[in-house]
Formats: sequence, structure tokens, C-alpha cells
Amino acid sequence: MYVWRVAHQQETYEGFPSGPYVFKGMSQAVYAATSKMANSHSWDDEHPPPSRDGRLNGINDFERCGFDSVLALCTWFKGWEKALHDAGFIIYKYEVSDFAARVGDYGQTVFDTHWATPIGTMHFFPVGV
Repeated sequence: MYVWRVAHQQETYEGFPSGPYVFKGMSQAVYAATSKMANSHSWDDEHPPPSRDGRLNGINDFERCGFDSVLALCTWFKGWEKALHDAGFIIYKYEVSDFAARVGDYGQTVFDTHWATPIGTMHFFPVGV
């Protein structure tokens, strides 16, 4: 299956691009740029963390979050695209073995990084915006 993930272009945690919620491996500047979004999503029923999504049943240390479609990703991050873009985040596309991924509510997908092969990236906005 394909999984799309928002992650930073340079910041990594345990060799995998850092996402906008956990902040592991992030500089203070990147944290400051995305913490408002993370806080606004923290208790929002439409942005449940894997621990509150019964279909995902939590997340392990070797797993990361993504989405089962670009539409699900764009819906999740609606209104925050410019802030993410300005902070250096892009959209990664991975090919993930079906057995190594779980799809929850709102298309959120938890996947095992050991079974994820990067196959492309794209920006939230065209270059120069």
C-alpha cells in the first residue's frame, strides 16, 4: 500500500524524517513553528492520536504515522499547510507492506518504518510560495 506522511526535510529521529507532532529530533525553531498546530489538534476528535483511535490501537517506537491517501492528509492538515511548508515540512510517499500498516479513522495510518520504502516527495505549495 502507499502511505503519505508529513515530515521534515532535514530533521530526523532514529534515522527517519521527523513528523510535526512528536518533536523528537527537532530543533527548537521547528518546534516553535509547529507547536500551535499540535496543541490545537491534541484534544480534537477529528485528529485522534493513535492511542485514542480504536482501529490503530496505539503506536510502537518503530512505527510512524501517515495517511492512506493524499486527500486524507490534506483534510487532516487543512489550514496548516503554509506553517508546515515554512517550517521545512514536505510530504513523503512510501510503499509499505500491507501487513506492516494499520489504517484508522480519518485515514490516519500507522506503519512500521522497517517495511517502508520512500518513493517520492512533494511540497505543500509550489516552490517559491
